[in-house]
Amino acid sequence: KDSLSTISLPRVIALSAGTMALRPRVELFFKTDAELRDRLRMLTGAGYRAFNLVNKDKRDPMERWVDVCCEELGPGNDVCAHFSSKYNSAGGPAAAEKLRARLGYLAARAESGVALSALVVSGSGARKPG
Repeated sequence: KDSLSTISLPRVIALSAGTMALRPRVELFFKTDAELRDRLRMLTGAGYRAFNLVNKDKRDPMERWVDVCCEELGPGNDVCAHFSSKYNSAGGPAAAEKLRARLGYLAARAESGVALSALVVSGSGARKPG
């Protein structure tokens, strides 16, 4: 049985006050480009339009993932690409340069019509027990 068929998601989430509706953002977790494509198709079919690309992969394939999103999605969709200074960089000036390159790449992909943004995550320290 396909793992996507076991996911049940609500179609609409709305605030009780007035007609203002929430636009939930979905954090995407996947292992392959094909899984990313499948998730995007399933979620957009259910009405979702805003996605976070979580990236703790040391190989840092974010640009490829953004390309997949731009191919699968169109105007009216929003993708936020995460950049983890803990997992995706060596730190220092190299991290700043990598981030500049990432932002430049996102700007260059803007012609796709997908709203692209970046979230820089610094990471957290060790968790305290209890």
